[in-house]
Amino acid sequence: MSVDPMTTEYHTVDRLPEIRSVILDVYSEVYAQDIATDPFFALERFEERLEGHTSAAG
Repeated sequence: MSVDPMTTEYHTVDRLPEIRSVILDVYSEVYAQDIATDPFFALERFEERLEGHTSAAG
């Protein structure tokens, strides 16, 4: 069995416009079942939380 190495990256809020769609795509895939059954996991709610976290200092 072959396993691809995982790469991690760190991004600041300045890069959010260019990586936002990737973040939303990953969230949608990982939480697909929860999104379908629990309003807390709705993509719109996640976007609100993402905006809240990225608007805070630091």
